[in-house]
Amino acid sequence: RSLPQRHAIGAARSLPAATGEGPATYPSLAALEPQSTAAFLRAEVQDHLDREWIAQECHVRIGQVCGDTLVAALAEPGLDSGSLLLRLIDVLLARQADSDIFEEAFVGPFDVANLCSDLLMHRLGVGADCGCNIAPSGVGEIAAAAALREAGIGA
Repeated sequence: RSLPQRHAIGAARSLPAATGEGPATYPSLAALEPQSTAAFLRAEVQDHLDREWIAQECHVRIGQVCGDTLVAALAEPGLDSGSLLLRLIDVLLARQADSDIFEEAFVGPFDVANLCSDLLMHRLGVGADCGCNIAPSGVGEIAAAAALREAGIGA
């Protein structure tokens, strides 16, 4: 008996739905507008870490790195969530090695990359009803809307 093949969520594809109603389709990361999603991610990462632990300046910097990494990664064609997760881990590990960004944080690069993955999947509407994922607090949507207004996109 063979094990089912696993795929990283991020490339749009059909998978069998657990409800038996037909295949479920997961949206591509290409559906994310880079600047507003980066603002969403920066705000949500900072807010989550502040609420989970204590408010610290390093959480602002960690969120900034996550948002900047997302913008750079979304510029690459064919990016899936697995590749994004690995990119976040690489960048955060590099920052941990060459700066004090994680010195005062109570989390590490892997924790933050997984948090980003949960938040982005939630933003795409994947796993929003799963109790195992981190749910956005809402501050990210406010930051995303402000980023869109600043860029002159939308109303």
